[in-house]
Amino acid sequence: MTDHSIENIGQLLRSRVEASPEKEFLFTHPDGGVFTYRDFDREVNRAARLLISLGVKKGERVSLFLTNRVEYLIFYFACFRTGAWAGPVNALLKAQEIEFIINDSQSIVAVTQPDLYARLAEANTPSLQHIIMVGEEWRAGEQGSGGAGERGSGGAGEQGDLERMKDEKWKAQGLLQSPVQGSSFILHPSSFIPPLHPHTPGITHTAPGLASDEAQSLPYTDISWDDEAVIIYTSGTTGKPKGVLLTHGNILSNARQIAEWLRLGDRDRALMIMPLFHVNALMTTAITPLWAGASLVMTPRFSASEHWNTISRYAVTYFGSVATMLSMLDHTYPDGVPEGLDTSRLRFALCGSAPVPVEVMKEYESLFHCPVVEGYGLSESTCRSTFNPPDARRRPGSVGLPIGNEIKIFDDDDKELGPGQVGEIVLRGSNIMKGYYRNEAATREAFRSGWFHTGDLGYRDEEGFFYVVDRKSDMIVRAGENIYPREIDEVLYQHPKVKDAATLCVKDALYGEEVKSFIVLRRGEQATEREIIDFCRERLADFKCPKTIEFLDDIPKGPTGKLLKRELAALSERMKDEG
Repeated sequence: MTDHSIENIGQLLRSRVEASPEKEFLFTHPDGGVFTYRDFDREVNRAARLLISLGVKKGERVSLFLTNRVEYLIFYFACFRTGAWAGPVNALLKAQEIEFIINDSQSIVAVTQPDLYARLAEANTPSLQHIIMVGEEWRAGEQGSGGAGERGSGGAGEQGDLERMKDEKWKAQGLLQSPVQGSSFILHPSSFIPPLHPHTPGITHTAPGLASDEAQSLPYTDISWDDEAVIIYTSGTTGKPKGVLLTHGNILSNARQIAEWLRLGDRDRALMIMPLFHVNALMTTAITPLWAGASLVMTPRFSASEHWNTISRYAVTYFGSVATMLSMLDHTYPDGVPEGLDTSRLRFALCGSAPVPVEVMKEYESLFHCPVVEGYGLSESTCRSTFNPPDARRRPGSVGLPIGNEIKIFDDDDKELGPGQVGEIVLRGSNIMKGYYRNEAATREAFRSGWFHTGDLGYRDEEGFFYVVDRKSDMIVRAGENIYPREIDEVLYQHPKVKDAATLCVKDALYGEEVKSFIVLRRGEQATEREIIDFCRERLADFKCPKTIEFLDDIPKGPTGKLLKRELAALSERMKDEG
């Protein structure tokens, strides 16, 4: 299959249905659900019809605020099929962070689940016209004898949750029970769990006025290679999140590049343990298996204690990970794979988001006899730009070779550097983003000289293998999550007792990197470490919050008053050595 024989992602799914309709595409763990390519396509069409009934058209934004569950993947593909832009929102974010992303993207529909709803409701999101609630949590309501909002015989807490939903902004609507036209809030009990046995009747849920017949065709939408498919927010060096626009062509190109480099085929089976609000999970363990005609196993989250059981149960051939996961597996299984489990089909573990410490990799490979294939990429490159070869050429510590796009090392004047010289990593190719949404200045700056400037420092060796050595920005990568110190500093400066604040990265044995903040209090004020951290936790996702706070009398400053973080980092190292 060549790049342009398939014009969009929905077309790719249809081609797989036509070629292998009864082949298993998606296994859901731990409930044991199985979707064939035909099953999955049918549910995607259902979700697409729901979006269309709510007025979603090509180019509209749909925010996906979910944790790993089958509906997440189905609504991704429903967006791809209708021409809407899928907007994954990190499920760890707090209300004000969610608010910025939804408002900046101008989403008109959000898809979420009951345990995340409170944070979404707290956000002031005037562009949202509809919220779709998914999940088995609402199945009790459809069996009750009352109205659409009833949730069986739930307790007072559940009723209180529902009452909060029935406020002036949102109205509850059960799709099968006296639908109220024009309602803004849709309780959508999961229609996406297939019967475990072929003779067990399923329950169908459709939007008002829409037939559930699988044969009902969707309105034709002309979706091309260059049309936007995903808008995913990534922070820049300023700390302001930017909406990365990925086209159908970007995603299909990168899926092909990854599949061909890793030599994936229709007998491969990927394990998804990374969250779907990151491109890593979407690309390496969902779209790429689809491109290869393979299968995937979706888990709600990574579990070290269940990891090898899952791989054995589903005959997994590879999984995507971050270095922290590998480290946790090393510590959880010091004697290797538990006896009695079959991991013979496991070919490799993919690892990205941040370099893997060589010792972690060596220990993992020694214990589990499974090679780690490192790669490099970022949201702006869709996912992966390099991979180590999955063979004897693999070089631990390197992020490998280009997998289909161009990579160079530039100096500060955008001149190419030779082997062994450290400079900025720049990229060019069909997998590189279209641009930043509503941010022409940032797009121009990123693409100066015709190359995408990553902000990462690295070099290549004589054989063309690339190495990442540092970041031009101060970004912290904690267990695969990108954290920008300025965003944290801005919250710290909101504290009435804080005079100066500076956040930086410190090394951490488990997470790779951790967050540490230095604070100077206002004259006469006193505060504790716990007080400052709690203040941050009210305003930031937990993973962004400082792990430690160091109180200082002063923070080193330059002639212009700029805080000198390099000197602060050196001070931190001295304090560590002394303490």
